[in-house]
Amino acid sequence: MMYSVDWSATGTMLQGIGTIIGAVAVIIAAVVGNNTFNSWRQQQLFQRRMDLADRILTLAVRAKEEIQFIRAPIKFSSELDEAGTTLEANGFEKSKFDQAKWRQLENAQTTLIRVNRFQSTWTELQSIKHSAYVYFGKKVSDPIETILHQVHLIRIDADAYAEDNGSDREFTKKLLNTLSRGRPKGQIDELGNKIDQAVLQIEWELQSLLRDAARVTQKAFAKAPAKKPKTSLRA
Repeated sequence: MMYSVDWSATGTMLQGIGTIIGAVAVIIAAVVGNNTFNSWRQQQLFQRRMDLADRILTLAVRAKEEIQFIRAPIKFSSELDEAGTTLEANGFEKSKFDQAKWRQLENAQTTLIRVNRFQSTWTELQSIKHSAYVYFGKKVSDPIETILHQVHLIRIDADAYAEDNGSDREFTKKLLNTLSRGRPKGQIDELGNKIDQAVLQIEWELQSLLRDAARVTQKAFAKAPAKKPKTSLRA
């Protein structure tokens, strides 16, 4: 017995199947696309965290070295001359001060000139502090604030030392301890210790992250297929 095929109905059915397959394809594409997008977004976030961590750590170490220079007890004659010129340009007449007081003013001004020389570092730290909090939390943003606060103290105490008349020996000693890292043997440098601890905390929080990133990168390179060298045929 022969059966006739209803091609019209069959076409409609196949068309329906095609629609279903198309819909499934769209869904699969959407899932794959979403996974790809999420993967790309995670990679971007990972890269951003790594770049930020590297920048923060570099700035912290740089700030530590620059603060050590600012607080170096030895001041060069060229620095003192620059400080004297700056003082006179701001209305201080050397003839109105005795030699000891003028040298005190020069020392205070030299410290301020040193601080201002590295203003770009303090500005960068200030601008990155909020990003550090967003990406890494208070364990990284707080040490940055500690470093910036010590710089602020150096500025404040340099101004105070310029005006200090020496009547309160303990107060004068406090100011000098802020402005210089020079110490008698056995005496603790509190400001220097705070800077050291702040940088150590940043290193502790970020170096492991950077090492992990380096390992991930190395594994990715190891898994990547090696490219075969191109060969050229010679006659």
